Amino acid sequence: MCRVVTTGPYYSALQREDVYKKFRWTTRTTRTAFWGLIFVPGVLYYYSSREDHKWNWTGKRKGESLLARPDSTDRA
Repeated sequence: MCRVVTTGPYYSALQREDVYKKFRWTTRTTRTAFWGLIFVPGVLYYYSSREDHKWNWTGKRKGESLLARPDSTDRA
């Protein structure tokens, strides 16, 4: 005899299977998409591109500066 599960964790997993079919852009989903897909990666890209050429680790000896241009006074 086949028994249909209508409660418990298995039923909720079955409900989540088709959730993409009922997706709607609401204020909440738009805000989440903005922060997670645009703002956070944008900030990470900005800081990584800003710091990219600031440091030079190749062939440095003890006591030498790791800055790519140590005579530069630009600290921004």
